[in-house]
Amino acid sequence: MKKYIFIFTLFLISANYVNAQSSKEQEIIQLSMDKWQWMADKDIEKLTPLFHPQAKFVHMSGT
Repeated sequence: MKKYIFIFTLFLISANYVNAQSSKEQEIIQLSMDKWQWMADKDIEKLTPLFHPQAKFVHMSGT
């Protein structure tokens, strides 16, 4: 009986971990989508907290 309780508890913990990880992934995906929209809208106020003041943008062409 203890074996089944242990397995059930382990299952609940792992299910909770998967849900937490999934919600974090969704939060990161949403932030990424928001960031690209803010960049397209040139919304500096919303972008400012995301980047270090000395950060520089480098285009994929290297310029």
